[in-house]
Amino acid sequence: MISDEYRKFLREERPHYSPYEKACNFAERFIKIRASKKTEQKMEAAIKFIYLKISPSGPISLASVFFLICFPIIITLAALGSLDTLSIMVGSIFTILFAFYLYDYPFLKVKVIRTKASTEMILTTLYMAVSLREIPNLENAIKFASQYVGGVVALDLKKILWDLETQKYYSVEPAIEDFLQKWGVENEEFVETVKILMNSIQQPEPQRIELIDEAITVLLNGTIERMKQYSQDLRLPVMMIYAIGIMLPIISLVLFPIVMIFLSDLANISYLVIGYDILLPIILYFFINESLERKPLTFSPPQFKNKVTTISVRFGNALKIIPIWFFVIPVFLIFTTIGGNILYEYNSLANPCREWQSGQKPFSNSTIPDGLTLTADQCKNVLVDVMTPTLASSLIIWGIGFSITLASLLISSKRIKIRDRLKKLEKEFAEALYQLGHQMAAGHSIETALEKSKENLKNLEIANFYDKILSNIKVLGMTFENAVFDKKNGALRSYPSLLIRSIMTIVVQSAEKGLNAVTTSCITISKYLKGIHQVEFQINEIMSETTTSMKFLALFLAPLVAGITVAMGVIILNIMVLLSFKLGSIPGITIPTSSSWLLGIWKNGFNITPDSFQLVLGIYIIETTVLVSMFVNGIENGEDKIGEINLMGKTTFFATIIYTLTLFITYLIFGNTLSTLLLGV
Repeated sequence: MISDEYRKFLREERPHYSPYEKACNFAERFIKIRASKKTEQKMEAAIKFIYLKISPSGPISLASVFFLICFPIIITLAALGSLDTLSIMVGSIFTILFAFYLYDYPFLKVKVIRTKASTEMILTTLYMAVSLREIPNLENAIKFASQYVGGVVALDLKKILWDLETQKYYSVEPAIEDFLQKWGVENEEFVETVKILMNSIQQPEPQRIELIDEAITVLLNGTIERMKQYSQDLRLPVMMIYAIGIMLPIISLVLFPIVMIFLSDLANISYLVIGYDILLPIILYFFINESLERKPLTFSPPQFKNKVTTISVRFGNALKIIPIWFFVIPVFLIFTTIGGNILYEYNSLANPCREWQSGQKPFSNSTIPDGLTLTADQCKNVLVDVMTPTLASSLIIWGIGFSITLASLLISSKRIKIRDRLKKLEKEFAEALYQLGHQMAAGHSIETALEKSKENLKNLEIANFYDKILSNIKVLGMTFENAVFDKKNGALRSYPSLLIRSIMTIVVQSAEKGLNAVTTSCITISKYLKGIHQVEFQINEIMSETTTSMKFLALFLAPLVAGITVAMGVIILNIMVLLSFKLGSIPGITIPTSSSWLLGIWKNGFNITPDSFQLVLGIYIIETTVLVSMFVNGIENGEDKIGEINLMGKTTFFATIIYTLTLFITYLIFGNTLSTLLLGV
């Protein structure tokens, strides 16, 4: 059972409830279902791992309530005739799957947290190592690391301190052992590194420093080896993503016109929607997510706080905060409204003509159905015109693709510049600290050392950081600490990097002990940071081949192949229409009903049309592009959401353009040519 002390810890560290926690606690009020003792133990372990404020019976109670609400609704709608058989099957499947997702959410969240936490472990050991070099005290090192490491790792570090205060542990070593047992499943080098750091405090000064340096080396070398192995293991997932995301769907598309000819009753647009726009993206998402979950610990991106759903726009002297949807929704509505209106007008003419063509009456001016204002020739021109519905559906595809692009770029355009600036600053920070340390080693004061270091670094971004500190000291008369950390004018206000903030905290603390202490700190931290950046560079080299091939897949190959395939499918559909008119114009020739399947001329329902065929596949290309962009960014940058959104916007834009251009160019080159060669029209 969850103890009162643990609940109090959660209330202090996580005062707010998430929607899932609220839903679980709400569901338990209506129906509380207990699982088996073994299942509850596993559930409780998962809940504690991710610090959810629910009981072990909460997830199964929530899943049961959801199922008991949704399933009767589906049965009622089916009894009233509002749902067909396919809708009932799809609704039932998704109800069961989502109910299972609600139950399994804590276990899934554990996997996600492990993946995210792996990016924080290198910084955890770095902060502990830096702190232990100055003060050989484990509690102080844990406290320092918990202030600058985010996520569940930070909560675990704070819980160590909480357990010590509540006397659950009488020394810090057993608490750290429990912490390592939790995180040592996939990260053996992290466990080894922390244990070396623990042993270092028992050694005299020279040996202690050597052990701390060895701990960092062990972690970095282990990271490189794990990434090499991960790169080799990634070859099969990349091939599977290529097969599931591109080859298998495209091969199916090639065969689909044949299905329309020989099995016209099974050629239903709803099957394409479910298969391509729902099931395949879901399968691809879980496969990509599974591949990223196995990624070893790497380096977290620069972290800074900024809302991503709004942008700042200046009107005169006033700065207004505007939601991005104010710009995105109009773009979406313009394209989809124009495309939808063209499709509506086209189908209002085409549908009666299709019914007339596939009916029992001869297709001639003497048998024009009541209410139809078009002649037989006019109907023929409407039905063989595939460019109009294809262009209209392309406008809808552009509306979706360009809206995603606009939203992504509005969210990330300014923030990506800040991120790149912080990345550049963090990479230069190692050299800047080295310069600062050596200037102070020469006997210069901090102010003079900053001045001379700035001159040596004048071509780097970090020089502006030093210049801001100097300006605060000279112009505003601030102390070194206030020049860096002041909330209003501090240098860190313009450079909101948690890594730089944490390192400057150590530097400022060391400065209070004298020049020798701050000199040692700067040079030591510089060495650690250079090692980390060197490993990061090697990892990028290891993964570059994979990321390049996946970018090529998402940006060019997938939309190109899909555009060609869809164009050929539209051409085949058009040829079948022309063929039906050609046969119908031969005197004395009639097509028996029993043989109509051979021609596949949209019998009884007209479920597949060029516009619907192209629309379904266009949406699938956009979904595939977004998913592959997530995969590429996950490999390159880990949990960098700004980078993910930016890459998603760029690739979606180019993929949409390449797909539609390829479709129209292929049709213009081969459409009329094939029709002329095959049918002479």
